[in-house]
Amino acid sequence: MLGYYTHVTLHTVFERINLKDAGVSLPGLYRIAGQIATRLLLLAGDVSVLLPSFRSELINNYGVSPQRVHFRPHGTFKAEQTTEVLQPDHTERTHAEHVILAFGYWGTYKRVDLLLESMDEISRKVPNAVLVVAGTNHPSTPGYLESLQQRWQRRIPVRFLGYLPEEELPSLFRSASVLVLPYSSAAGTSGVVHQACQFGLPMVAAQIPEMMEMAEEEGIAIEFYAPGDGHGLANHLIRLLSSDELRRNLSKQNLAAAHGTPMSQVVADYMRLFHERVPTSKAKVTAP
Repeated sequence: MLGYYTHVTLHTVFERINLKDAGVSLPGLYRIAGQIATRLLLLAGDVSVLLPSFRSELINNYGVSPQRVHFRPHGTFKAEQTTEVLQPDHTERTHAEHVILAFGYWGTYKRVDLLLESMDEISRKVPNAVLVVAGTNHPSTPGYLESLQQRWQRRIPVRFLGYLPEEELPSLFRSASVLVLPYSSAAGTSGVVHQACQFGLPMVAAQIPEMMEMAEEEGIAIEFYAPGDGHGLANHLIRLLSSDELRRNLSKQNLAAAHGTPMSQVVADYMRLFHERVPTSKAKVTAP
């Protein structure tokens, strides 16, 4: 309104959020508010979204000009484009156990119940498999992880790590054999997936549209199971943990995907647009 150029990046679009999974009360009122908020955000000079389908939905549902809505990938840190054959760093993975990593904010659409229930079947086929649950409760579901820990800690091979500071995450990802994303829905693209790609980690995830689109768009190797299918989830994990060659191939593909969309490239794309929209003689644009 004051005449400044503005740019908004949307992690997701409102219509793609599962309000039941998100634990939203008064969903009807929330939908109205969400649509109003989206229209206000679309008053920005330009809008970026993280999946092509999000761009299509904004154009089709809100009538925004295609020239003002841009698809840009999520991007990965500490990765640069290269033509070299990349090798994952497995120095912190041991032969004593296969670590199945689940990482995130838990209790809403991200839940580990199904994964915990599948561990008996996995352990019978892969005796040295251990589940590591890292991260904390979602603010709207206090006590969720504590209740699971009390129920499962002594029944299956599982470790609950709780919150981990940023500097400990590289060691966590390097120690894992596979990442699992046991979601019932999604709220945009996954930052955890892109972190896992940085460390060349194979992945198993629920067959959610956003996950499948992200994997296809960015060349990420993810093994998909039908949401809620514990047997299918177990089968994928058993197959991955039983084959060093398969894990190695998926690791290389995900590491290559990380280097294909480095954060520096994503930022440079933003900067180019900013300079096109606002000539440097009239604006000061800074970046970290």
